[in-house]
Amino acid sequence: MHMRLATTPPIALLRCLPLVAAACIGLASATAAAASKAPRHNVHVGVGWQNTGASRALTWEPAIQGSRKDVPVIAGWSMIGKQRVYYAPFARIKYANTWSIGGGTNLLGLDLGFGGLGVYMTKPPAAFENATGRWYATFEVNFANLRFAGNLSPGAPNNDRVPDPDAHREMVAQQVADGVPPDHTIQRYPFGKYSSVEVAFPLQIRAWKQVRDDLGVGFFFESTVFGLEWPMDRRVSKPAQVYNIIVGLSIVLGR
Repeated sequence: MHMRLATTPPIALLRCLPLVAAACIGLASATAAAASKAPRHNVHVGVGWQNTGASRALTWEPAIQGSRKDVPVIAGWSMIGKQRVYYAPFARIKYANTWSIGGGTNLLGLDLGFGGLGVYMTKPPAAFENATGRWYATFEVNFANLRFAGNLSPGAPNNDRVPDPDAHREMVAQQVADGVPPDHTIQRYPFGKYSSVEVAFPLQIRAWKQVRDDLGVGFFFESTVFGLEWPMDRRVSKPAQVYNIIVGLSIVLGR
């Protein structure tokens, strides 16, 4: 018994070629469109200056005593879209060396930005067929930025004239009750085993040159115009107020 294999006539194959070609072109177009809308990734590092405290507070409260000075150093990731307006979340690790008159300490933290919105101040990459060799600039604002931090040196700051934060609070409270200006020459920021959570509203301007199709190099300027910091290990009636400036380098990755 002989079996005959079914074969497709050459003419039928030729008739299928336009359909196959159209499918391939459609798939390639869809892939290119998806790639043009896919976000790029920004790796950034920076350093800045920060003020934390509440100068309007008349009495000493935990986490509010005079003004704390911070030097934050950050390394993180953020997302950059290719359209004019885009979603801009970010995540970063932050180390801050901090000090007040009473002493200094070191904070290590994590910043998470969930509510970021960005807009291109130049033409966006999606407006060009070839984005390489061009400069781009963006402006971003984050409406939901949470920051967590903990003290790496729980024994500091330290001042022998003030044995502990409670003693300082009692001293300042008594000075205020007696009508005596508080003695800030021995102020002590109440760290110890300090941990905190902060709600902040940072603004960022970024500029970079697209040196390759998948690589951009530039810089950024960021300012937290307003933030509120609460300690997580004690209860306070007033949070500390925060504002800062950070500048650094940006590397944009992705096609």
